[in-house]
Amino acid sequence: MERIKIGFPIIGLLLISISIWLFSDSYSFTQNAEWVVGKVIDFQEKRSDQNYTYAPIVSFETTNNDVIKFISSTSSNPPSYKVGEIVNVLYIPSNPHKAKIDSFFSLWGISLIFFSLGFVFFTVGLTVIFFSRKKSMKAVL
Repeated sequence: MERIKIGFPIIGLLLISISIWLFSDSYSFTQNAEWVVGKVIDFQEKRSDQNYTYAPIVSFETTNNDVIKFISSTSSNPPSYKVGEIVNVLYIPSNPHKAKIDSFFSLWGISLIFFSLGFVFFTVGLTVIFFSRKKSMKAVL
């Protein structure tokens, strides 16, 4: 129980700090990115354990008329998109290969996951501390 009282709030704060950093990185990306239309041209199959997910491979043309292909950092099963589907793309002009599909999860999903986990760990840790102190106060009385 002592490990939970100390460890959970610390882990929670660490995860929340990471989520803030990830959020800030995504926000900075969106502020510096150009918006263009892209097209899903294929999928990259990703395997984890015994499950498969599919990350869309997207092609788009930069404002300089360069054709760029990138693999989305997010994948799902079933695939979130279809081959030939038109998607909005954000990319950094100085590094067009640093591109993302303009969707909520692609931009903010990982920071939201880290924040949610951090909040749960922090809240559980504080709850354990609160009830253990309340219990020890009753024992004193």
